Amino acid sequence: MFSGTHNVLFFGTIAATIIGKEVYDQVALDKLKSQDAFIQLHLTASAEFQGAEEVIGSTSTSGPYKLNSTADATSLHASSQYLSVIVECVKKDTLDSMLRDLKYTDDSLGDSTCVETDTHFHPTAVTVNISADIFRSGCKPSIIANKQVHLRSLAERAVKDMCCVVRITILQQLLKQSSVAPLTLSDVENATASGCSGNNAVVAIYVLLRVVDLSRNLSSALDAEVKLQRQMNFPEPDCGWDLSFTRKVKVPYGVMPLTQLYEQYRQFFTKYYNMNIKCSAEVLQMLRVTREGTNAPYPYRWNLLSNVYLDQVLLGEKGFAPLLLTLSHCTNLSSLIASNSNLGDVSCAWIGALFHKHRYLHTISLTTNNIYEGGADQLLRLARRNHRLTKLQLDGNHCSKTIMERLLCVTKSNLGRMQNDPLNITSSAYAEITSPASIPVPVIMLALQMWAMLAVAPVGDVDVWVHNSTTTDMDQYEDSSFTDRTEAFEATEKEPRLSIPLIAHAPLLNEIMRTVYIGVAPAIEDPLVRTIFMDIQALHQQREELRNKEINKANLQSADNFVEPSAYENDKKDRLSIGREDNGEVFIPNEIKRLLEKDLDCDGAAASVHSGWVEEEEEIYQSSFLNIIVTTFRALAGGSSWADAVQNLRHIGKLQREIGVRNEDYCLAANIFMKSLQICLGNEENSIKMLSAFFNVMVLGVRAAVFSLPSEKA
Repeated sequence: MFSGTHNVLFFGTIAATIIGKEVYDQVALDKLKSQDAFIQLHLTASAEFQGAEEVIGSTSTSGPYKLNSTADATSLHASSQYLSVIVECVKKDTLDSMLRDLKYTDDSLGDSTCVETDTHFHPTAVTVNISADIFRSGCKPSIIANKQVHLRSLAERAVKDMCCVVRITILQQLLKQSSVAPLTLSDVENATASGCSGNNAVVAIYVLLRVVDLSRNLSSALDAEVKLQRQMNFPEPDCGWDLSFTRKVKVPYGVMPLTQLYEQYRQFFTKYYNMNIKCSAEVLQMLRVTREGTNAPYPYRWNLLSNVYLDQVLLGEKGFAPLLLTLSHCTNLSSLIASNSNLGDVSCAWIGALFHKHRYLHTISLTTNNIYEGGADQLLRLARRNHRLTKLQLDGNHCSKTIMERLLCVTKSNLGRMQNDPLNITSSAYAEITSPASIPVPVIMLALQMWAMLAVAPVGDVDVWVHNSTTTDMDQYEDSSFTDRTEAFEATEKEPRLSIPLIAHAPLLNEIMRTVYIGVAPAIEDPLVRTIFMDIQALHQQREELRNKEINKANLQSADNFVEPSAYENDKKDRLSIGREDNGEVFIPNEIKRLLEKDLDCDGAAASVHSGWVEEEEEIYQSSFLNIIVTTFRALAGGSSWADAVQNLRHIGKLQREIGVRNEDYCLAANIFMKSLQICLGNEENSIKMLSAFFNVMVLGVRAAVFSLPSEKA
């Protein structure tokens, strides 16, 4: 029945971040600074579409933002606040409208600003109310500003991953009134509506809003629970939850701290179970590990959480639900141990639905819980789908001996499949390859022949215009390229020498590495780990493009800053008033625009120029997978001694481990590399032998870099 089902149209969060401010009255602002003034933002949301309702009704409060702060103006990754939102259908007519508007597109989303008025409402349209409270010494806290932002469609904004900028104005008149007595919301609204904001503004705070859809994994988990209930002939609940109308967008990697992600799911299950789901201190402490050792521009690296150990932590199925949804976004999860946690069959159904694509997960231990045959069957299906799962422990549960034997058989089969994979570099079959002496000399010679083909220098590095002295009398023309080549040579001599060997710039080698990067990108979410498998030409090209972009921005900025003396006197008069808006859009200062453009550039290795976490492409190359291959083959070709190469390889492996590269990443990269190399060889004679020889040398280099580390031996 419709009356007994919660039809969810949107579940997610609205993130708000203060990205900067613009000062209009420096004297008044200095007075606020002397009073140690700071503001706090409060976010609420309400549905606009008739027939829809926002059911959580929570309020999100930000941390204190000091008005004399400059950190938020230079970093877009300041502390954010997150508002949980569930838009639910309360009328049947809304469902029909939702079906008609599934292809609805919001034309305003092309802008980076938020409009404040709208006449067309999507079923997931909401009004976000942003109020600001001011705190200062000698005065009571008071509301100082209020802003309402109409988001036409939360679903569409989440699909397009678009942000918008909201301007919150602090007025001189309200500052004076609040110093006497705290203001009310009506006082702020009347002062804003009176039109005095244009000449009375002290400072404008700019807030970035971003919508994140969290319904994708949640929908999969709830569907698995429904299937289990039908399979076990359980009675259907009186009130169900239907997420079929949500857009199910993939959550962007590292969009928020894991503790906040856990809080969003906890709020949903509080409504789902109609009871308060308490936060566990052990869970929160475990989730905070992702903030240790983080590097800009990625402050929340979810892949740092790889092992979950919750033995003797009594969560129960209801308390375990938000944690499982949170862990489903940690793609580097290797082990999940939750013994003595009072878990049941539903938890197993969720695990089976959420972790079948986790390519690092090898251990699940749910000993001494309340799991029966139905839950064990769900884990058996998971082991058959996820071939990385090699250890499943269900001792101490209510499972039969038969299904336990089947679990053991499937996990052993998975382990044997991994060990027998000929392209599995981490397999024990290659444990004997520890030095060049462990590889036959003919094999090394075949591998070096392949390396000679890959390491052919680009044409631009060879002077092909060789003057033939024997035909001087026959030449009827003058070589006009000599002057250009001389100028190019002199320019090259003036450039700083790179520590990257010329072999790393070989075109064919870089083409194969580019194929490797494209192949590993869908499987590796972390941008820093993906950078390890980039080719050096792409890194060089990105750096040059960013340098050119910086030069163009600097030229445009200098042109914008040039003001004629006659126009300078009327600069304040011609300035866009803080109270005006052109065509419903917010005027954004150039400083804030540059800040937003700067964040858009922070993608992969391209962010190195802006963020400073990597200064030059040489440092990226030093920790790259390409460096392992080049170092190994150069040593075997006589370019350096093997002892020195081992030291370099260990250093490379240490850098990669610190970034977060896993053994499975090496296997995937090697697999793609060899397939690309096989395509390059085609049907040549002895291609199989040459590929096998090349792979053995690659195994030698990778295992020397990774498995010779002290941490691996321990």
